[in-house]
Order: sequence, then C-alpha cells, then structure tokens
Amino acid sequence: MIRLFLFATALYAAGPEDAVRAAAEGWTHAAVKQDKAGLEKFLAGDLQIRFYGSAAVLTGYVDVKLAGQNAFRVRTLQVYTSNGANWQMAAHQSTRITQR
Repeated sequence: MIRLFLFATALYAAGPEDAVRAAAEGWTHAAVKQDKAGLEKFLAGDLQIRFYGSAAVLTGYVDVKLAGQNAFRVRTLQVYTSNGANWQMAAHQSTRITQR
C-alpha cells in the first residue's frame, strides 16, 4: 500500500522527468509480469530522458533474466506522449546486446 502511495505521489508531485520515469517503470513491471491490463495502462538502471514538446524519449540499458535462460542485456528506446493527465508509451524498442 505504501509503495502504491509513493508511486502515485511521484506521478503528481514531481516534475515531468519523474512522471515519465514512473510511467516507464510501471510499463516495465507490467511487461515482466506479463500483465496485459497493466501494459495497456501505459501503452500509447539509468534512463536518459529528453523532451521534445509533449513527447519524451528515454534510452537506457536493461538486464533481463528469463526463467531457464542466462541473463542478458538489452538497449531500450521508449517514446512517451502526454495526453494532459498521463504519459503513455507511443513506441518501444529493445535490442539484445551480444556478449563478446
């Protein structure tokens, strides 16, 4: 319950960077849980956030560990748009980085 309160507080009390970061984290948690309703809410370690008008672009790296597989790293690109009340994902791309 406290975690939900902190999440909601971050969305409404913080600057736009924090609101976009919270939306990105919510989408990631829903993706990991394979939660369709959670993903639909957000769809339309160190992420970079750049604003272009009412759009925000996030880039970063994510370490992924799937059941029964070795961990691997992906490079992510996410584009969010603001509908006035919420940030929603407009585009997402992940590319697996090969180990040398």
